[in-house]
Amino acid sequence: VLREDDRLKQEEDYRQGRINEGSR
Repeated sequence: VLREDDRLKQEEDYRQGRINEGSR
């Protein structure tokens, strides 16, 4: 079971990745 903290971190990482993809 993923803790809320882990989930939030994953979501942030996902958003950062999307931002990087769009910036390219």
